[in-house]
Amino acid sequence: MAQLSTLGRLRIMKNPKALMAVIAILTVALFTSLGFLVRGVWRDFMWKQEVVGLVGQVVLYRGTADYQAGKLRLFVIDGENEHERYSGTNDGPFQIWVAQYYPSLGYSDRFITEQMVSLYNSRMRAMYEHPEKYFPKTSISSQTNTP
Repeated sequence: MAQLSTLGRLRIMKNPKALMAVIAILTVALFTSLGFLVRGVWRDFMWKQEVVGLVGQVVLYRGTADYQAGKLRLFVIDGENEHERYSGTNDGPFQIWVAQYYPSLGYSDRFITEQMVSLYNSRMRAMYEHPEKYFPKTSISSQTNTP
Protein backbone atom coordinates (compact mmCIF):
# COMPACT_ATOMS: atom_id res chain seq x y z
CA MET A 1 0.00 0.00 0.00
CA ALA A 2 2.82 2.39 0.85
CA GLN A 3 4.41 1.61 -2.52
CA LEU A 4 1.21 2.50 -4.33
CA SER A 5 0.95 5.98 -2.78
CA THR A 6 4.64 6.58 -3.42
CA LEU A 7 4.21 5.54 -7.03
CA GLY A 8 1.19 7.87 -7.33
CA ARG A 9 3.21 10.81 -6.03
CA LEU A 10 6.03 10.03 -8.41
CA ARG A 11 3.63 9.98 -11.38
CA ILE A 12 2.27 13.41 -10.46
CA MET A 13 5.78 14.80 -10.03
CA LYS A 14 6.82 13.44 -13.44
CA ASN A 15 3.70 14.78 -15.20
CA PRO A 16 3.86 18.60 -15.21
CA LYS A 17 0.22 18.96 -16.33
CA ALA A 18 -1.04 16.89 -13.40
CA LEU A 19 1.23 18.80 -11.02
CA MET A 20 -0.09 22.14 -12.30
CA ALA A 21 -3.68 20.89 -11.94
CA VAL A 22 -3.07 19.86 -8.31
CA ILE A 23 -1.40 23.21 -7.57
CA ALA A 24 -4.30 25.08 -9.20
CA ILE A 25 -6.90 23.14 -7.20
CA LEU A 26 -5.02 23.72 -3.95
CA THR A 27 -4.63 27.43 -4.75
CA VAL A 28 -8.35 27.81 -5.44
CA ALA A 29 -9.14 25.96 -2.20
CA LEU A 30 -6.76 28.20 -0.26
CA PHE A 31 -8.23 31.44 -1.61
CA THR A 32 -11.78 30.16 -1.12
CA SER A 33 -11.11 29.34 2.52
CA LEU A 34 -9.38 32.71 3.02
CA GLY A 35 -12.41 34.41 1.49
CA PHE A 36 -14.72 32.68 3.95
CA LEU A 37 -12.40 33.62 6.82
CA VAL A 38 -12.33 37.30 5.80
CA ARG A 39 -16.11 37.30 5.39
CA GLY A 40 -16.56 35.79 8.87
CA VAL A 41 -14.18 38.25 10.51
CA TRP A 42 -15.88 41.17 8.74
CA ARG A 43 -19.35 40.03 9.82
CA ASP A 44 -18.15 39.61 13.41
CA PHE A 45 -16.66 43.11 13.37
CA MET A 46 -19.82 44.66 11.91
CA TRP A 47 -22.02 42.78 14.39
CA LYS A 48 -19.99 44.13 17.29
CA GLN A 49 -20.17 47.68 15.91
CA GLU A 50 -23.95 47.38 15.59
CA VAL A 51 -24.25 46.10 19.16
CA VAL A 52 -22.11 48.94 20.52
CA GLY A 53 -24.27 51.47 18.66
CA LEU A 54 -27.58 50.02 19.83
CA VAL A 55 -26.43 49.50 23.41
CA GLY A 56 -25.10 53.05 23.40
CA GLN A 57 -28.52 54.41 22.48
CA VAL A 58 -30.24 52.40 25.19
CA VAL A 59 -27.66 53.41 27.79
CA LEU A 60 -27.92 57.07 26.79
CA TYR A 61 -31.67 57.06 27.39
CA ARG A 62 -31.66 54.84 30.46
CA GLY A 63 -28.67 56.44 32.18
CA THR A 64 -30.07 59.92 31.70
CA ALA A 65 -33.49 58.87 32.98
CA ASP A 66 -31.96 57.16 36.03
CA TYR A 67 -29.79 60.16 36.83
CA GLN A 68 -32.68 62.60 36.53
CA ALA A 69 -34.77 60.34 38.78
CA GLY A 70 -32.00 60.47 41.39
CA LYS A 71 -30.87 56.87 40.90
CA LEU A 72 -27.10 56.88 41.15
CA ARG A 73 -26.04 53.35 40.38
CA LEU A 74 -23.37 51.33 38.67
CA PHE A 75 -23.66 47.82 37.28
CA VAL A 76 -21.42 44.78 37.66
CA ILE A 77 -21.58 41.30 36.16
CA ASP A 78 -21.70 38.69 38.90
CA GLY A 79 -22.62 35.33 37.46
CA GLU A 80 -26.04 34.22 36.34
CA ASN A 81 -28.75 36.65 37.33
CA GLU A 82 -32.38 36.61 36.18
CA HIS A 83 -33.09 40.27 36.86
CA GLU A 84 -31.24 43.37 37.93
CA ARG A 85 -30.85 43.59 41.68
CA TYR A 86 -29.16 45.76 44.25
CA SER A 87 -26.01 44.06 45.55
CA GLY A 88 -26.14 45.74 48.95
CA THR A 89 -22.89 47.63 48.43
CA ASN A 90 -22.01 51.16 47.43
CA ASP A 91 -19.10 52.82 45.66
CA GLY A 92 -19.16 56.35 47.01
CA PRO A 93 -22.52 57.85 46.10
CA PHE A 94 -23.33 55.01 43.68
CA GLN A 95 -25.30 51.89 44.51
CA ILE A 96 -23.81 48.75 42.98
CA TRP A 97 -26.35 46.71 41.03
CA VAL A 98 -25.88 43.26 39.50
CA ALA A 99 -26.81 43.24 35.81
CA GLN A 100 -29.11 40.68 34.24
CA TYR A 101 -26.94 37.99 32.69
CA TYR A 102 -27.31 34.41 31.46
CA PRO A 103 -23.94 32.68 30.86
CA SER A 104 -25.72 29.82 29.11
CA LEU A 105 -26.58 32.14 26.20
CA GLY A 106 -22.92 32.25 25.21
CA TYR A 107 -20.45 34.79 23.95
CA SER A 108 -22.91 37.15 22.28
CA ASP A 109 -24.89 37.73 25.48
CA ARG A 110 -21.67 38.20 27.43
CA PHE A 111 -20.44 40.80 24.92
CA ILE A 112 -23.75 42.70 25.00
CA THR A 113 -23.88 42.69 28.80
CA GLU A 114 -20.25 43.83 29.08
CA GLN A 115 -20.90 46.70 26.68
CA MET A 116 -24.03 47.75 28.56
CA VAL A 117 -22.24 47.71 31.92
CA SER A 118 -19.20 49.57 30.63
CA LEU A 119 -21.13 52.28 28.77
CA TYR A 120 -23.75 52.74 31.52
CA ASN A 121 -21.10 53.07 34.24
CA SER A 122 -19.01 55.56 32.28
CA ARG A 123 -22.12 57.60 31.40
CA MET A 124 -23.32 57.64 35.01
CA ARG A 125 -19.90 58.70 36.34
CA ALA A 126 -19.60 61.43 33.72
CA MET A 127 -23.06 62.84 34.53
CA TYR A 128 -22.28 62.80 38.25
CA GLU A 129 -18.90 64.53 37.83
CA HIS A 130 -20.08 67.14 35.30
CA PRO A 131 -23.85 67.67 35.59
CA GLU A 132 -23.59 71.09 33.95
CA LYS A 133 -22.47 69.47 30.69
CA TYR A 134 -25.49 67.20 30.55
CA PHE A 135 -28.20 69.32 32.14
CA PRO A 136 -27.50 73.00 31.45
CA LYS A 137 -29.83 75.60 32.87
CA THR A 138 -32.14 76.81 30.13
CA SER A 139 -33.51 80.30 29.80
CA ILE A 140 -36.94 79.01 30.80
CA SER A 141 -35.73 77.50 34.07
CA SER A 142 -33.70 80.59 34.93
CA GLN A 143 -36.73 82.85 34.26
CA THR A 144 -38.95 80.90 36.64
CA ASN A 145 -36.39 81.28 39.45
CA THR A 146 -36.07 85.06 39.13
CA PRO A 147 -38.46 87.39 40.98
